[in-house]
Amino acid sequence: MENDIKSRYIYAVVRHLPLERRADIRNELEAQISDMLRERCGESEPTKHDIEAVLTQLGSPEELALKYGKSGRTALISGVYYLMYKRTLLVALPIVASVVGVLYAMAALLDFSVPHTSFAIGFIDFGGILDVISSTISAVVHAFAVITVIFAVLDYAKVNIKGNGTKDLPDVPESVRRISPFWPIISIWLVIGLTVLFLGFPQVFRLLTDFEWIPLFDVTAVRALWLPILLFSALDICSSIAQLAERRYTLRLAAITLVLGVLQVILAVVVFGNDSILNPEFVAQVPYFFADLDIYALEILRDNVIARPHIVVMGGLIVVVFFEVLDVVIKAFQARCNSPHETP
Repeated sequence: MENDIKSRYIYAVVRHLPLERRADIRNELEAQISDMLRERCGESEPTKHDIEAVLTQLGSPEELALKYGKSGRTALISGVYYLMYKRTLLVALPIVASVVGVLYAMAALLDFSVPHTSFAIGFIDFGGILDVISSTISAVVHAFAVITVIFAVLDYAKVNIKGNGTKDLPDVPESVRRISPFWPIISIWLVIGLTVLFLGFPQVFRLLTDFEWIPLFDVTAVRALWLPILLFSALDICSSIAQLAERRYTLRLAAITLVLGVLQVILAVVVFGNDSILNPEFVAQVPYFFADLDIYALEILRDNVIARPHIVVMGGLIVVVFFEVLDVVIKAFQARCNSPHETP
């Protein structure tokens, strides 16, 4: 009991602190709490009441983190509100950037009466890309301002946002259970970039034939499938957002990831399972690949890979989604087995 509550309390403190200081502060807190319990209980075993009394004496995890972090200064946002403010920004700003970026890109690419800067080099419209980037940055700045005002008001009004003592202490996630925000954020921006590239410039995916580059996909056919493509990307972004919100592998995260993964597989089949997405000019050139070579292996490559790039893409997407879901589900169940406090 002592180790469990102590560990959860210490984790609740150090998670607000810089990574390089956490180990030292964790050791210091463990020693301090042990000394306080020894002073209170002597050689007898501390009871739950004793442990809670000592932790209450130390103060809430947020207040103690402020003392170690020296961020309890007088400012527009200070104290516990400053800690919550930083964590909110970390989750909210990537969400705003991803949603606004994808929606504005789709609107611009599909010409939904969105102002558009004309600046093209070759077949790439850099003006449209710059418009999407500037609009996304503007939305992030606005979101930052709104969140800042909200927490400034909370700080001014001294609204109670602290937990209820030891009852609300979070479980201590093992290192394998923790989810770094780095990869979900990178995933969000990667999905946005690939979505804009594929919907806006599908002609960049080409194959060299007789010293001539032929696009693999038909631009009109690809853009006609804008809705399932956008939904596929949105589901992937939702999966990353769920990881940012949870910050650890839980059964709830596993269930969300599984449902989103199944929907993504269905959409991948809808988009890439139809031959009509291929460029007719490319299809007409396929029979001439390796036509002069009597090599069976090259014929198999031509008929099953080169002639069907959409199926290759579909298979690749399904494999990626499958292993992403499998990774989250396995780690969530491992965490569930190793933690009695884990809830679905």
